[in-house]
Amino acid sequence: MPAQPGTVAAVFLPRKHGQAPPVITPWANGAGAKLALDEGTDYVLLSDQPTDLATEGQLVSGRAAVIRLREKTTVLTLLWGTCVGSEGVALTATDGQGQAASGAISVTVDRATGRCQGEADGAARVVTLRLPGAARPGALQVDGKPVNGTVKDGALTFSLPAGKHTFSAYLLFAQYAMFLVEVVLSSPWRLCHPLSCQERG
Repeated sequence: MPAQPGTVAAVFLPRKHGQAPPVITPWANGAGAKLALDEGTDYVLLSDQPTDLATEGQLVSGRAAVIRLREKTTVLTLLWGTCVGSEGVALTATDGQGQAASGAISVTVDRATGRCQGEADGAARVVTLRLPGAARPGALQVDGKPVNGTVKDGALTFSLPAGKHTFSAYLLFAQYAMFLVEVVLSSPWRLCHPLSCQERG
């Protein structure tokens, strides 16, 4: 596939026997690839330079990220950058000074139930989940232990220490809606508010 000047981009994707090959097309001006699979669509970004893009409903600020869209779930993975978003969900993670923190962070959202799973590994970081209309957080936890978080302008912000961690949180809405980010099974709630990487406090 075409790549940026001076680079070569290659996509390796294992397939089951008899599974149709994916349709792979350049994405993000050649800095990434869009993979159309039987089970859904993947977007992969690997750029030499920091990139801010908003295309085909996908949002990324950074150099490396993966977005996986399936029938019921959306997986957002930030490998090198500050923000990734899709399907009404957005995740921002920085070093507290607005710069990218080293290490990966990933969130899986079940769009049918609103239940999510999140984990991170690497440097300490400040995590923001943006959800316009959020009133207050409830039961925010890191590694199963309660922690403090804040909600401002529809965004929940909390800190993750360095190392490997999981996190969970409930966002309560004035209209009695709830958004759930968690790593363990919980009561289902419906995700009904959009997120945007572009809405920065």
